Amino acid sequence: AARFEAEYARECAAKPPAKSSVFWANVRASGRGEFALAMVLYLARSLLVFVPILAMQRVIAHFEGSATFATPGALWGVIVGGLLAAPMLAALCELHHNALMTHTQARLAAAAGLALFRKALRLSPSARAGSSAGQIVNLFSTDARVTDEALRMVGMMIAAPIQIALGLYLLWGLLGLAMLAGLGFMVAIVPIQVKVFGAVYQCKKQIAAHTDRRVKLMTE
Repeated sequence: AARFEAEYARECAAKPPAKSSVFWANVRASGRGEFALAMVLYLARSLLVFVPILAMQRVIAHFEGSATFATPGALWGVIVGGLLAAPMLAALCELHHNALMTHTQARLAAAAGLALFRKALRLSPSARAGSSAGQIVNLFSTDARVTDEALRMVGMMIAAPIQIALGLYLLWGLLGLAMLAGLGFMVAIVPIQVKVFGAVYQCKKQIAAHTDRRVKLMTE
């Protein structure tokens, strides 16, 4: 918690309050090396998923007679090894990534909870009167763990553009211009996704407000 408070104070000093990030202050306080390793593992897992696809393309091309192998034995060994090893390595990368992120999530939630507790102890009576008991309890029980959801999305946000680009490249080689139909559909549903996630965000805000009132009533 002390490291988090120091990092967050540094974050607030470097940026305006509206742009300061609690998330990145938490990451720096918990250790950037472990977080970076988790992201690298997730990216490796995302790339290894394409190895069986590429290997099966070569196998299909061979049986269709559209590809010849200069060294059949060695190349078949690489293909079979890729089909066997790539899913296993991808699973190991994903498991190690999940373990690292679970540890990071626990540390982030604990640091945020302790920081909130210390802040609550330092509040003046006038400042404490401006917040209900439900809001304070909800900060400890729910808001301190919002970083869990953010951590689950960070790896996907990094790997998804690369996966989409590789997928489109492979589809271009197989389908040619017909691939543009799938690309157009992906672009067309972006506004729908924005509206859906906006509605979900508004619902979460309303749920948080109702939770504050519920906890206040149950506590007081």
